[in-house]
Amino acid sequence: MKTTKLALMLILLSFGMIAFAQSDFDGTCKRVPLAEAIQNPQLVQAMYQQIDQRFIQSEQNAFYFAKVNFGHTEYLIYGKLYEWQNFFLMDPKGKVPYSDAFKR
Repeated sequence: MKTTKLALMLILLSFGMIAFAQSDFDGTCKRVPLAEAIQNPQLVQAMYQQIDQRFIQSEQNAFYFAKVNFGHTEYLIYGKLYEWQNFFLMDPKGKVPYSDAFKR
C-alpha cells in the first residue's frame, strides 16, 4: 500500500512539473499563428518594425517563430516559411497581393 501511494505521489508530482514547465510564468505571452496575426492591422505594423526579414531567405520549409511586443503583451507568432514570405510581400496595411497567400 505504501508503494502504491508513493507511486501515485510521484506521478502527480511529475504531471505537475510538466504542466508548470509548459506554462508562461507571467502569463503575458500569447502564441498566435501568422494567418491569425495578420487580422490585426496594428499588430502587423509592429511585426514589420520588429521582425528581421533575413530568415525568409532560408531554403528549409519549416515552422519559424518570431517574438513581437505589442501593447503590454508579447506575441509568439509562428508560421511556415512560405507564409512568412507571403507576409513580407503584402502591403504593411494588411492587404495581400493575391487572395490565396496563406494557402498551399
